[in-house]
Amino acid sequence: MAGRRALALKGEGRGSSRLPWLSALGRRLVCGWRGLPATALPNWVDAAAATRQPDFASFFENMVDGAFRSTSDGRLVAANRALAGMLGYADMEEFLSVNIIRQLYVNSADREAVVEHLVAAGEVRNAELRLRRKDGQQIVVLENSRAVRDAAGETLYYEGILTDVTELKQAQDLFRTVASHAPMAIFIVQDGVVRFVNPQFVAMTGYPEAALVGGDGIWLIAEEERSGVQAAAAAMLRGERTQPYEFRLVPRSGGVRWVLGTMTAIDYRGRPAALGTFTDITDRKHFEEELTRQAFFDSLTGLPNRNLFIDRLEHGLGAANRRHEQIAVMFLDLDGFKAVNDRLGHAAGDELLLRVASRLQEMVRGGDTIARFGGDEFTILLEAISVDEDALAVARRIVAGLEAPFAVAGHDVTLSASIGLAFGRPGGPEAGELLRQADIALYAAKTSGKRRYMVFSEGMSLRAA
Repeated sequence: MAGRRALALKGEGRGSSRLPWLSALGRRLVCGWRGLPATALPNWVDAAAATRQPDFASFFENMVDGAFRSTSDGRLVAANRALAGMLGYADMEEFLSVNIIRQLYVNSADREAVVEHLVAAGEVRNAELRLRRKDGQQIVVLENSRAVRDAAGETLYYEGILTDVTELKQAQDLFRTVASHAPMAIFIVQDGVVRFVNPQFVAMTGYPEAALVGGDGIWLIAEEERSGVQAAAAAMLRGERTQPYEFRLVPRSGGVRWVLGTMTAIDYRGRPAALGTFTDITDRKHFEEELTRQAFFDSLTGLPNRNLFIDRLEHGLGAANRRHEQIAVMFLDLDGFKAVNDRLGHAAGDELLLRVASRLQEMVRGGDTIARFGGDEFTILLEAISVDEDALAVARRIVAGLEAPFAVAGHDVTLSASIGLAFGRPGGPEAGELLRQADIALYAAKTSGKRRYMVFSEGMSLRAA
């Protein structure tokens, strides 16, 4: 008892502790003495003197923590039954006869270091020690003790209390073992400050533990997603059910990593905290993005495909109806593409389609949608059209723009475009019908000589039928 080796027991200052998570407990036991004024530890008396102080003797004997008084040479002067039981002794006389240094300390050097510290500082706070029970089993205790001196400053004896924290220490060690081998990153945050990170968290972020613990950690999250993560954490601490959330983490190496985060409310140092996990889902997100690209984008040109175009057309019509606006749909076919493809080969044909797609994007507004509908057919969605002439001007620009030669496979290739155009107005046809109308107008343009655009009319529909 009264043991604190300099290397094992960090924080020689008043109130310091090797186990920060137990420091509050130590302060309560030592400074508060379970509700007594936070002055100094009481001067305990031996059994004979205690008979003259029955109230204190009862308090001393019924403490749930172990209490002791010892000499500098390792003899127990007084102890309560809680301490004897903690160390496996049923007979108090036997217990008071043990030699502390040889029989109780697992490492006798701890005792020497403690005495040195008591002589120098006068007290030991929250010292984590390993003691040996009578049956040989080792336990972990927190010791808080002081040196009692006479008027001349000479040490008379040491007195203090011991708290058995073996189960807590085992739980802490188990948590650290599990956390260090867990496949995901684990952390604890309290009062907006990171208190703990496991090795996987360090590996995921690329930052050393010292750079993570003690900060808020918010800088690890992509800036545009920080408020959402903070809101989820706040909701969890309020007791609300929260779902796992996805966001981007910014590692030290640069770039971003997608992670799936979870948070659970826990008690840490006697106050609310959050236990969180991060699972790296970057590969999964890339796979999902690739599936989306294949499902909704043309593999050659990178433009939206038929599926995505129809989806955007349906949304565009809905928005136009709500805003009382109109939209325009163009169906475009390349005149003469088949001849180029047959003459120069499929690779040249693909190159030509890429160049056409690029040129088309230069001739429409940023918010308009160009899609490769299939083969050499393209569709264009123009939203928020004020007047019909706006769409007609775009059609004229496209017809003229595609007539300029394309450099393909070492050849200057010329072709033209035929365009069918249909307008979607509030209360007008739905997406499928609007596409059909644009297709009919395209057919009319091609049968009228190509290299032109035509707007759908009901008469076209009758001729097509």
